[in-house]
Amino acid sequence: MVKIKIHLILLMQIHKSTLDMNDIVSKKNSKNDEIDNFALFGNPVSHSKSPEIYKIFSKEQGVQLQYKLLSVCKNNLTEEIKCFFSLKSSKGANITVPFKETAISVCHSLTDRAKVSNSINVIKKLNNEILLGDNTDGVGLIYDLKKKNL
Repeated sequence: MVKIKIHLILLMQIHKSTLDMNDIVSKKNSKNDEIDNFALFGNPVSHSKSPEIYKIFSKEQGVQLQYKLLSVCKNNLTEEIKCFFSLKSSKGANITVPFKETAISVCHSLTDRAKVSNSINVIKKLNNEILLGDNTDGVGLIYDLKKKNL
């Protein structure tokens, strides 16, 4: 549970810096009855703790969201991502090994971190159409090192 809490804190800090979760997640109200969808694209994904982390985040932030684990093959990755984001309710995705470089091709824009690393692990949908790719691996590493006073 401690590791999940650390990841949750990291998730909140990451998303409050470049990819603000409050911009991504819509609180359910009379104007928006859809639950926002998020996903992890990778292979394998069954070991991922992301659904637990997002469930805790959802509860703590008072928002409703759904997080899916999507095991995909490299030859259909881009089509699967495009299909996912074609849904209005799809707001963001995480990308894991071995697809961090390949997934760049579906993004319309990249953060400086993504450009420098030539890979992404986060995609955010902006204005319900633009896909922004980011790489939060470095931020996560720095956070972990600081947390351990290294």
